[in-house]
Amino acid sequence: MLIGSNVLASGNKLTVAGGASSTFGVKLDNAVSDLQVLVKNSSGQIVNTLDLGAQAAGVVPVSGWTPVDSNGKTLADGTYTITATGTINGQQATANTLSASQVQSIVQMTDGTPGLKLANGSTVALTSVASIL
Repeated sequence: MLIGSNVLASGNKLTVAGGASSTFGVKLDNAVSDLQVLVKNSSGQIVNTLDLGAQAAGVVPVSGWTPVDSNGKTLADGTYTITATGTINGQQATANTLSASQVQSIVQMTDGTPGLKLANGSTVALTSVASIL
């Protein structure tokens, strides 16, 4: 049963509350020699760059990250935007960000395919879910 489960689906938001961050992730079409995630505040300023190093193709979940800025100071509660870049042999690679949210209900999309209504307010196609946490 998916209702009540947390999933990673296409998205670029993470939430910080009480010194903890929501789970997020990156989906890679190819293995990369270096994966970096930029964390931006509501003003669009980069507050931290997470270097996740070499990663295999597929879903790279990021959980348990202590939300701090580049100086080690705890980030304020709120919503932050993430972007990801991967590198293969010095060239930029496709890296799609994923946000975690809880499944509230299963719905039928306008094209007749199954979808999920998520607690973050979005509705996504079932096929866009990268991981069930």
